[in-house]
Amino acid sequence: MTQIWAHRGSSQDAPENTLAAFEMARQHRADGIELDVQLSADGVVVVCHDETINRTSDGAGTVAELTLAQLREHDFGHGWPDRHPIPTLAEVLDLVAPTDLRVNVELKNSIVAYPGLEQAVEDVVAGSRLARAAAERLVYSSFNHRSLRRLAEAGTTVPLGVLHLEPLVRSWDYVAMVGAQALHPFAGSLAEDEIAQCRARGIDVHVWTVDDPDLARQLAHAGASAVITNVPARMRPAVTEVIGAGQG
Repeated sequence: MTQIWAHRGSSQDAPENTLAAFEMARQHRADGIELDVQLSADGVVVVCHDETINRTSDGAGTVAELTLAQLREHDFGHGWPDRHPIPTLAEVLDLVAPTDLRVNVELKNSIVAYPGLEQAVEDVVAGSRLARAAAERLVYSSFNHRSLRRLAEAGTTVPLGVLHLEPLVRSWDYVAMVGAQALHPFAGSLAEDEIAQCRARGIDVHVWTVDDPDLARQLAHAGASAVITNVPARMRPAVTEVIGAGQG
């Protein structure tokens, strides 16, 4: 059954990657949320997409060069009503713990090198209320497939998702080689039978970023495990329609 995961939360209805966006995703009946994590200068796992805070806040600078206290001086709801501080991963996990939401944690270590990011994320999860349910409630993804391989070799119990933009040849074989359990493809990179090939081998397929209801219907018919969207409220009727008709 195809799930709906809110990309950076309900990011067209609230500031992306903020607690407000994740709460909005729950209100919009999303099945999960997707978020991005980086390390602050003092080693705190914080939730932010860009390597700098220039676009998403009223400040400037690089996440890796700012402490949590310095990051908290800025409003990450820049241009939105109210003030929204940058959340930590620990705060997000605490927010969603009482819900049924799944959490896709994207490790943003494909451009900036964050030594120790994998272990820092694992430590946060281990200390959270989701620790016992981590294998069912969480997914780690990254464009840095060496990072995913490190997590696999370290014995993480959290499923791993291979993020990619360009088409892969025999993606199911590549996922297995990395040691992952899921494919996180850009919607435009998928071959016609790729979802079926992956699902037949027990590989979940979480497709991004899907904001078109017609595309969501097509992916649900094809058996996608999840569609990742900025507008979960708009995608819900489309996916529900396919499920009600008997998803393929």
